[in-house]
Amino acid sequence: MIKNKKALTFLCSIFVIVEIFLSHYVQITSTDIANPAKFFAIALACAFCVLSIEKSNVYLFTQLALVATVGADYFLVYIPERHQLYGMLCFAVAQILYFLRIYFEDTCQKRKKLNLILRIATLIIAPVCTIAFLGEKADMLAIVSVFYYLNICLNLVFASIQSNINPLLVIGFICFIICDTFIGLANVGPYLQIPEGSFIHTIMNPGFDPSWAFYIPSQTLLAISILPNRFKKQ
Repeated sequence: MIKNKKALTFLCSIFVIVEIFLSHYVQITSTDIANPAKFFAIALACAFCVLSIEKSNVYLFTQLALVATVGADYFLVYIPERHQLYGMLCFAVAQILYFLRIYFEDTCQKRKKLNLILRIATLIIAPVCTIAFLGEKADMLAIVSVFYYLNICLNLVFASIQSNINPLLVIGFICFIICDTFIGLANVGPYLQIPEGSFIHTIMNPGFDPSWAFYIPSQTLLAISILPNRFKKQ
């Protein structure tokens, strides 16, 4: 663990600059070449978090969530043949871990109870809503994706209403949700058809990769979201 605040701030600055470069690089490079850079950007966020290692729930659950995110991108980005279900399962685990961070960080018992109840409810809501909406087209990938999306939205809500709001965490979740919204729309083809020329089709094709424009910043922000607590302790 790096205890020196100046050293940690310097390394954080270098980390953010590298992630900004990678975020730009993947937009101007062909997919085959960009994929290793995409994976490296996510793995780097996970590695950077290790610099803030400490005995706390905030660090533990954040680090494990970033590890799960790297696992998701291994299945979805790094390997040539994508395994979407495995990737989404890893993303779902990541959001459960972020939920645990938010839950144990919260000081309001009533809010914690509500948070827990809603998370249990998603176990029922996700399959019921998916099957009701998609009917025979519903599959495990769709159910896991809905479960994941419900949980990331709940993470944003509860991170935003805590008494000790962490702006880095909140903005990180916002970027994450925007990224996943674009990815969800891009992969909705097997379930729903989006007509060419429609508003949704237009915003999905802005001339750059919108999902990665938000994804790398989201992981960068989530990786450094534990620093404010570290600095308060010093």
